[in-house]
Amino acid sequence: MQTVFQSYSDAEKFIETYEKENAQSYTKWHMRNHGIDKLSSMEGHRIWWEDRRGAVPIDFDGVPFVCVQSEVRQCHQGKDKRKRKEEIVGDHVYGSSRRRIQATKKMNCQASIRMKMVVRFPEYKIDGHASQWKKRIVSNKLREEFSASTQQDFRVYLKIQDNHEGHMVGEDNEITSGFQWYSHIHSPF
Repeated sequence: MQTVFQSYSDAEKFIETYEKENAQSYTKWHMRNHGIDKLSSMEGHRIWWEDRRGAVPIDFDGVPFVCVQSEVRQCHQGKDKRKRKEEIVGDHVYGSSRRRIQATKKMNCQASIRMKMVVRFPEYKIDGHASQWKKRIVSNKLREEFSASTQQDFRVYLKIQDNHEGHMVGEDNEITSGFQWYSHIHSPF
C-alpha cells in the first residue's frame, strides 16, 4: 500500500492511527537528512523525473523533484541490530553472568514502513511525452533559475510492507503477552 501526503506531520498521524488500529508498533530504524522541507539551494541534489529505486517507487508525471529525506521504520520485533557475541579469551567465556532463556525479543520480522520525502517543482512540468533531451534542458533551466522564491511542493510517499512473520499480530498479540494497555488507571481511594 503506497500513500502520498502533503506534509511529514500528516504522515506521522497516519502511521500513529495505523499502529493503533492494527495493534502493531514500528521503531525508527534508519533516517537520512531528517527535518528538510524546503530547499535553499540545489547544490548536492540530483533532479529526478521518476524514481524506481528502493521500495517506494515514484512514477513519472512530468514534474521534476529532488529527494530530500528518507526514513525506514521496522516492526518492533524486526532484525536484531546489536551483535550479541560473547567474548572468548583463552578457555573462558566473558559474557553476561545472568542466564537468559531468550537473548532478545527480536524475531527477525520483515514488516516495515518506508518513507521518501521529495520537493517537487510544478513550474517546470513537462506536458506530454518527455525525451531525455527535453528533461536535460528543463533540469538545467531549473538549476540556473532556482532561488528561494521558486515554487516548491513538499510530498511524502509512504509505503507499508505488512508481512509480519515469527510473531503474532493484532488482538492475538495482546492475549498472549499477558497484559493489556490501559489509557487510565482507577485509584481505589
